[in-house]
Amino acid sequence: MLLTGWKEIANYLKSGTRTVQRWEKEGLPIIRPSPNNARGHVVAYSEHLDRWLKQSRDDPSGLLNNETEIKIKRTQELVLSLSKQRIEIRRRMDELRRELASLRDKHRKR
Repeated sequence: MLLTGWKEIANYLKSGTRTVQRWEKEGLPIIRPSPNNARGHVVAYSEHLDRWLKQSRDDPSGLLNNETEIKIKRTQELVLSLSKQRIEIRRRMDELRRELASLRDKHRKR
């Protein structure tokens, strides 16, 4: 079932509107049809909310966030790898520029 607006979502979850808005920051599956407008209209599917609630109750300690930690670590590894690759590319470009300058000098001397 599609729920529209904070009030309807809060009523479905039997919670206050502010509480539900705070839960959004904790991963409550809210959809913003207009993503550029942070204060805009929100909708949610009851099935998604039920799944989120069940997950929260099954794991109140937040251990399911282990997946998030793994993703963060993988992202950090990728960023580090990309940084190293960027440095290597810059080094290689400098070498090619020097080689090109040398070839131009040789060509001019002919």
